Amino acid sequence: MVVFIIYQTVILLVLAGIKIGKNTRKTMDNIYNNESMACCIILKCLSARPWNCASLSVLLPLLMDTATSKMLLQSTSFQEIDTNHRTILAFNKKYYDFLPIFSNAIVLLVQSELIKLQNDKDYALTNQGEVVSKNLYSIDSKRLQILIHNASVLMDKLQNVSILELYKTLRIRL
Repeated sequence: MVVFIIYQTVILLVLAGIKIGKNTRKTMDNIYNNESMACCIILKCLSARPWNCASLSVLLPLLMDTATSKMLLQSTSFQEIDTNHRTILAFNKKYYDFLPIFSNAIVLLVQSELIKLQNDKDYALTNQGEVVSKNLYSIDSKRLQILIHNASVLMDKLQNVSILELYKTLRIRL
Protein backbone atom coordinates (compact mmCIF):
# COMPACT_ATOMS: atom_id res chain seq x y z
CA MET A 1 0.00 0.00 0.00
CA VAL A 2 2.75 2.44 0.99
CA VAL A 3 4.61 1.54 -2.23
CA PHE A 4 1.75 2.80 -4.32
CA ILE A 5 1.46 5.98 -2.25
CA ILE A 6 5.08 6.92 -3.01
CA TYR A 7 4.68 5.95 -6.65
CA GLN A 8 1.50 8.04 -6.86
CA THR A 9 3.23 10.95 -5.13
CA VAL A 10 6.01 10.92 -7.71
CA ILE A 11 3.47 10.83 -10.54
CA LEU A 12 1.36 13.60 -8.98
CA LEU A 13 4.37 15.87 -8.48
CA VAL A 14 5.46 15.32 -12.06
CA LEU A 15 1.92 15.84 -13.37
CA ALA A 16 1.56 19.02 -11.31
CA GLY A 17 4.56 20.40 -13.17
CA ILE A 18 3.00 19.43 -16.52
CA LYS A 19 -0.40 21.02 -15.80
CA ILE A 20 0.97 24.29 -14.45
CA GLY A 21 2.99 25.06 -17.56
CA LYS A 22 6.37 24.56 -19.18
CA ASN A 23 8.17 27.36 -17.31
CA THR A 24 6.83 26.23 -13.96
CA ARG A 25 7.48 22.57 -14.81
CA LYS A 26 11.21 23.28 -15.00
CA THR A 27 11.03 24.83 -11.54
CA MET A 28 8.95 21.93 -10.27
CA ASP A 29 11.43 19.41 -11.67
CA ASN A 30 14.41 21.22 -10.16
CA ILE A 31 13.10 22.20 -6.74
CA TYR A 32 9.92 20.57 -5.49
CA ASN A 33 10.58 17.05 -6.68
CA ASN A 34 14.00 16.57 -5.08
CA GLU A 35 12.95 13.83 -2.64
CA SER A 36 10.88 12.10 -5.32
CA MET A 37 13.73 12.33 -7.82
CA ALA A 38 16.16 11.09 -5.17
CA CYS A 39 13.91 8.08 -4.46
CA CYS A 40 13.81 7.25 -8.16
CA ILE A 41 17.59 7.58 -8.53
CA ILE A 42 18.20 5.36 -5.51
CA LEU A 43 15.77 2.76 -6.86
CA LYS A 44 17.53 2.86 -10.24
CA CYS A 45 20.96 2.42 -8.64
CA LEU A 46 19.78 -0.42 -6.43
CA SER A 47 18.17 -2.16 -9.40
CA ALA A 48 21.70 -2.69 -10.76
CA ARG A 49 23.28 -3.95 -7.51
CA PRO A 50 23.30 -3.38 -3.74
CA TRP A 51 25.03 -0.15 -2.66
CA ASN A 52 26.35 0.99 0.69
CA CYS A 53 25.07 4.18 2.24
CA ALA A 54 28.37 6.07 1.86
CA SER A 55 28.48 5.53 -1.91
CA LEU A 56 24.78 6.22 -2.46
CA SER A 57 25.04 9.51 -0.57
CA VAL A 58 27.77 10.67 -2.97
CA LEU A 59 26.03 9.39 -6.07
CA LEU A 60 22.94 11.53 -5.47
CA PRO A 61 24.62 14.97 -5.69
CA LEU A 62 26.84 13.74 -8.52
CA LEU A 63 23.70 13.09 -10.54
CA MET A 64 21.34 15.80 -9.37
CA ASP A 65 23.77 18.71 -9.67
CA THR A 66 23.78 19.58 -13.38
CA ALA A 67 27.31 20.99 -13.58
CA THR A 68 28.91 18.08 -11.73
CA SER A 69 26.92 15.52 -13.68
CA LYS A 70 27.85 17.11 -17.00
CA MET A 71 31.54 17.17 -16.14
CA LEU A 72 31.58 13.55 -15.01
CA LEU A 73 29.64 12.33 -18.02
CA GLN A 74 32.11 14.03 -20.38
CA SER A 75 35.09 12.21 -18.84
CA THR A 76 35.88 8.69 -19.97
CA SER A 77 36.54 7.45 -16.43
CA PHE A 78 36.26 8.66 -12.86
CA GLN A 79 40.05 8.68 -12.50
CA GLU A 80 40.30 11.07 -15.46
CA ILE A 81 38.32 13.95 -13.93
CA ASP A 82 40.11 17.22 -13.22
CA THR A 83 40.29 17.42 -9.43
CA ASN A 84 41.08 21.14 -9.63
CA HIS A 85 37.93 21.91 -11.61
CA ARG A 86 35.75 24.44 -9.77
CA THR A 87 32.87 21.95 -9.71
CA ILE A 88 34.97 19.41 -7.80
CA LEU A 89 36.42 22.09 -5.53
CA ALA A 90 32.86 23.08 -4.52
CA PHE A 91 31.53 19.52 -4.27
CA ASN A 92 31.87 19.23 -0.48
CA LYS A 93 29.21 21.94 -0.01
CA LYS A 94 26.92 20.27 -2.57
CA TYR A 95 27.39 16.96 -0.79
CA TYR A 96 26.23 18.44 2.52
CA ASP A 97 23.37 20.31 0.80
CA PHE A 98 22.04 17.02 -0.59
CA LEU A 99 22.42 14.96 2.63
CA PRO A 100 18.97 15.93 4.02
CA ILE A 101 17.35 15.04 0.68
CA PHE A 102 19.24 11.73 0.65
CA SER A 103 18.23 10.98 4.24
CA ASN A 104 14.57 11.76 3.54
CA ALA A 105 14.60 9.58 0.43
CA ILE A 106 16.19 6.63 2.28
CA VAL A 107 13.63 6.92 5.10
CA LEU A 108 10.75 7.07 2.59
CA LEU A 109 12.04 4.01 0.73
CA VAL A 110 12.75 1.95 3.86
CA GLN A 111 9.41 2.79 5.49
CA SER A 112 7.57 1.93 2.29
CA GLU A 113 9.47 -1.38 2.18
CA LEU A 114 10.96 -0.69 -1.25
CA ILE A 115 14.53 -1.09 0.02
CA LYS A 116 16.12 -2.92 2.92
CA LEU A 117 19.46 -3.02 4.68
CA GLN A 118 21.26 -6.29 4.10
CA ASN A 119 24.47 -7.50 5.77
CA ASP A 120 24.26 -4.43 8.06
CA LYS A 121 25.94 -2.29 5.40
CA ASP A 122 24.39 -2.48 1.92
CA TYR A 123 20.97 -1.33 0.77
CA ALA A 124 19.12 -3.57 -1.67
CA LEU A 125 15.72 -3.61 -3.32
CA THR A 126 12.86 -5.62 -1.89
CA ASN A 127 10.50 -7.51 -4.21
CA GLN A 128 8.16 -4.49 -4.21
CA GLY A 129 11.12 -2.21 -4.94
CA GLU A 130 11.99 -4.25 -8.02
CA VAL A 131 8.48 -3.78 -9.39
CA VAL A 132 8.54 -0.02 -8.82
CA SER A 133 12.07 0.38 -10.26
CA LYS A 134 10.99 -1.33 -13.50
CA ASN A 135 8.18 1.24 -13.89
CA LEU A 136 10.39 4.33 -13.53
CA TYR A 137 10.67 4.72 -17.29
CA SER A 138 6.90 5.17 -17.59
CA ILE A 139 6.93 8.41 -15.55
CA ASP A 140 6.62 11.41 -17.87
CA SER A 141 9.39 13.66 -16.59
CA LYS A 142 12.19 14.75 -18.87
CA ARG A 143 14.51 15.45 -15.93
CA LEU A 144 13.82 12.05 -14.37
CA GLN A 145 14.56 10.25 -17.64
CA ILE A 146 17.85 12.16 -17.99
CA LEU A 147 18.77 11.36 -14.38
CA ILE A 148 17.98 7.66 -14.86
CA HIS A 149 20.08 7.53 -18.02
CA ASN A 150 22.96 9.41 -16.36
CA ALA A 151 22.76 7.10 -13.33
CA SER A 152 23.45 4.10 -15.55
CA VAL A 153 26.46 5.79 -17.14
CA LEU A 154 27.84 7.02 -13.83
CA MET A 155 27.40 3.65 -12.13
CA ASP A 156 29.55 2.07 -14.85
CA LYS A 157 32.27 4.67 -14.25
CA LEU A 158 32.20 4.13 -10.48
CA GLN A 159 32.12 0.34 -10.63
CA ASN A 160 35.80 -0.12 -9.71
CA VAL A 161 36.22 3.00 -7.55
CA SER A 162 36.66 2.47 -3.82
CA ILE A 163 34.77 4.59 -1.30
CA LEU A 164 38.07 6.04 -0.08
CA GLU A 165 39.09 7.07 -3.60
CA LEU A 166 35.63 8.52 -4.24
CA TYR A 167 35.70 10.69 -1.10
CA LYS A 168 39.34 11.74 -1.63
CA THR A 169 38.89 12.70 -5.28
CA LEU A 170 35.74 14.69 -4.56
CA ARG A 171 37.40 16.27 -1.49
CA ILE A 172 34.54 15.37 0.84
CA ARG A 173 35.36 16.30 4.42
CA LEU A 174 33.67 14.25 7.11
